[in-house]
Amino acid sequence: GTQTGLRDEIAPMMSIAEELGWDETIARIVRIPYLQAVSHESLRLCPPVAAVRRQTTRSSTLLGYKIPKGTLILPSPWTVNRDTTHWGPDATQFRPKRWLETTGAGEPPKSTARGGSSGKHSFLTFLHGPRNCVGQVFATTQLLITVATLVWKFQMGMGEKKPTWAQEIVVKPREGLEVILKPVAAS
Repeated sequence: GTQTGLRDEIAPMMSIAEELGWDETIARIVRIPYLQAVSHESLRLCPPVAAVRRQTTRSSTLLGYKIPKGTLILPSPWTVNRDTTHWGPDATQFRPKRWLETTGAGEPPKSTARGGSSGKHSFLTFLHGPRNCVGQVFATTQLLITVATLVWKFQMGMGEKKPTWAQEIVVKPREGLEVILKPVAAS
């Protein structure tokens, strides 16, 4: 499964972490393609912000519709990131491998920035352009390190209750999230 695959990729880094030092270990861990793929897919399906408020600074046309200057618009990462037009029929499925591309026979897969989507604006989690998220690199790096650490230390599972999502200022489980953590034997 996903966790076993991640653990297998993280293990070589963790086994030499003391020798490398933490800075170098972290620098290598955040470049693991499958870890990046799992993190991107998680952020695609559950972006921290469901929608943002923007106001147009000039009149424009979008898909044949005239949009006057000063119009309030609500771009929705939650909706765009799950749109079958951009992501295909499995848009709502957790499939990290969509973020990997093979480079040739015997070569390990490498990360792809678009995740197999139809365009560069299909992944809207951090938005795009001059008003994109200034904390994108920091947030992504923290997610990679957190996921790597949790997967290295624990086998994770969901409780019996399926979460429902509250789309407020940030997306969060409406009634909490039951997670089961089982320690993994040290490798």
